Amino acid sequence: MSDKEKKAKQHIAAGEKALKTSLFKWKPEYDIAVAEFEKAGLHFKLAKLYKQAADAYVRASECHAQPECSSTPYHVGKALESASTCAREAKDTQRAIDLLHQAALQFRMTGKNAPACSALEKAAKLSEQSGDFKKAHGIWLEVTDLYEEEEKLRQCKRPIENAITAALRANYKKSAAKALERQSKLLDGNANATFVYQSVLSRVVVYISDNDFAAADHAHTEACSDFSGYGSSTEGMLSSRLLQACEDGDEEEFNDIKRNQTFTFLLAEVTLLVRQLTLEGVDTDVIQRKVVDDARTSLFASPASFQPTPPNADALPSPSSSTTTNLKTNSSTSRNEERTQEPKETEKSQLEDQLSKSNDGLPSYTESESHTQTKKKIAQDDGENQEEMEEGEETGGEEEEEEDSDDGC
Repeated sequence: MSDKEKKAKQHIAAGEKALKTSLFKWKPEYDIAVAEFEKAGLHFKLAKLYKQAADAYVRASECHAQPECSSTPYHVGKALESASTCAREAKDTQRAIDLLHQAALQFRMTGKNAPACSALEKAAKLSEQSGDFKKAHGIWLEVTDLYEEEEKLRQCKRPIENAITAALRANYKKSAAKALERQSKLLDGNANATFVYQSVLSRVVVYISDNDFAAADHAHTEACSDFSGYGSSTEGMLSSRLLQACEDGDEEEFNDIKRNQTFTFLLAEVTLLVRQLTLEGVDTDVIQRKVVDDARTSLFASPASFQPTPPNADALPSPSSSTTTNLKTNSSTSRNEERTQEPKETEKSQLEDQLSKSNDGLPSYTESESHTQTKKKIAQDDGENQEEMEEGEETGGEEEEEEDSDDGC
């Protein structure tokens, strides 16, 4: 046992003693224990006993985290970062990565994202060194999130590129395509337009290498509408030619496009994918169906055929149903009218027949003849009445004369 190891163990014992309580000591002395554990970790590191050194720093971080201790979460993070360094020297990569994650969390609790990003970058590099590219991809995305929270969009360029590289190395092409889409949006307005176009072209290549032609075509179309100048750029025209060659199944044109120098300006992993592209994995039948579906969708989505929906569309019947109902109603009404008119005409003809039969034995008078006879009858009655009145007047006169003669006598 070396002298440094002995001193380290002495500091460990002193730290444990500071944490104990007794009859006259009711509270642990965390500040003293922190100092002792950190000294022990330093002596273990000098003695090249990295595992024991990592344990000592972890004990120090636990004391820092106590509410009775005068330390802050930042000190907890620094102790965990020191423990991670020792764990890495001890060839315990997984433990080192976990400790760096914990340290980054403590740094974020203090509102300091810069040391948190530094700790996460170390964890991502350790994951890549150990061959765990999937985990490295997730950590690089966390670093990008932290920079984006502070609106440091220019600093997002490096971690997002590393996330794409890690995903492609792990053969997670869907995750790489999503990261490329995010990269395009981050670079738009914060970097040269050429970098945005290269990101879109890389995304198209990744989708084609994953035999997802529909997604590649959608990415190209979306970029033409979202990023001005992409369709007329070198990257945009190259992407269009590549998609057209896949659609036509033209292997000669496809191989000619792969030799274009523009692909060498992309990420190294994307350039390697371009060299590995073949038309054997591309299903041309699926591509043709996709083209037909897109044409049909654009046809039905045209402004000429678009009909706005009324606010209470659910309560109103559809135009087709209402038209059908009206037609049915009109036809039924006309049929009912025809049915009702038929019996009316029949009844009328029957009544006319009956009247003609009943009038066969009676003399028929016209309107003028009956009127003339009525006038003659009225004239006769008037003449008779006149004669009666004259006779009455004569008799009355004779009676008066008789009375006058009687009075004279």
